[in-house]
Amino acid sequence: MLCRWHLPPSRLAKMNPNMSSRCWKCKSTEGTFFHTWWSCKTTQKFWQKIRKWLEEITKEQIDYKPEFFLNLNIMEKRSRLDMT
Repeated sequence: MLCRWHLPPSRLAKMNPNMSSRCWKCKSTEGTFFHTWWSCKTTQKFWQKIRKWLEEITKEQIDYKPEFFLNLNIMEKRSRLDMT
């Protein structure tokens, strides 16, 4: 759902040249969908907390994969996730 609704900075910058294409969180890398929601170091801290919380609640080991946390069906190609 996020990948269809949320427009990452890299895409917004293409629509509005006055906007930066850098990640809003770390401001050091191109803000693609995948970076903004998964690979950004700031975002990683968030997902690690969510994972720990879910493991405590469910008493199950949870794989640390973007498919699970971003609710993606299949990671066919990384370029598809970038959605730039």
